[in-house]
Amino acid sequence: MTGTPESITNSAPDEWFTDESFWRELYPFMFPDTAFAVAEEQVDRALALTGVQAGAVLDLCCGPGRHAIPLAKRGFTVTGVDRTSFLLEKARARAATARVAVEFLLEDMRRFRRPESFDLAVNMFTSFGYFEDKADDLEVLRHVYESLKAGGVFLLDMVSKECSPRSFRRRRPQSCPRVSSSFSDTRSSMIGRA
Repeated sequence: MTGTPESITNSAPDEWFTDESFWRELYPFMFPDTAFAVAEEQVDRALALTGVQAGAVLDLCCGPGRHAIPLAKRGFTVTGVDRTSFLLEKARARAATARVAVEFLLEDMRRFRRPESFDLAVNMFTSFGYFEDKADDLEVLRHVYESLKAGGVFLLDMVSKECSPRSFRRRRPQSCPRVSSSFSDTRSSMIGRA
């Protein structure tokens, strides 16, 4: 990789998700080993849900490669996009350990697009809807649509506002909620076809 894309350097400084220290400090809580272990099952469920069994996959907001790497292990050609260099470093290290090839790109999801390139696009772990300006969310959706091949599928994994309150209970201040282990009653998966 040669330098930081302009879309990363030009992000608004007050956007909470642009703070690399946030991801570095919360990494052990957001991505414990158990989160990587359940990713294999999540990928199996995503593939069963979408019906996609081969081809090129875009993992948008791929983070440390939890889903990109299992997809690559299953023979998909995977492109993982994230705007956090710390998480991409983790993803590259995990891919090397797993001995799989994944194209990891440092890019803002609002800017990435690769016309008619992917059979499947996934956005997992509630990585959508962070932007103050909802026009940015629409721009992401337009770019994903443009990046899908004809008949391609987009899987958007979100925590359901109707069910998520059930998963949060009073916790002692020193504890941190754990990542959901799979698609469950607190998650909604939306699928769109190109």
